[in-house]
Amino acid sequence: MICDLYIKDVTSRFRVLTSRCLRRINVNEITSNGYAFQVEILYRFAQYGFDICEVPITFVDRKESKSKLNPSEIFKFLSMCARIMFRKQRF
Repeated sequence: MICDLYIKDVTSRFRVLTSRCLRRINVNEITSNGYAFQVEILYRFAQYGFDICEVPITFVDRKESKSKLNPSEIFKFLSMCARIMFRKQRF
């Protein structure tokens, strides 16, 4: 569980959204980007009462390329989780 979301992998980029869901979210309220965005948008969907479920996938490890996750992205991701957990950011 991450940030009160009962999801194992909040960084999975595959999303299926209804048009109702997209109309409800005010994109001007989004304050993050990168990996932190993925946590924030899921949290906002949950706050608006939308159902969130996971569909398992099989991830094949990269053979030669490097991860895009750098120390800056990790910091932004953890900062967003902290803001959500402590409700310092208004949603």
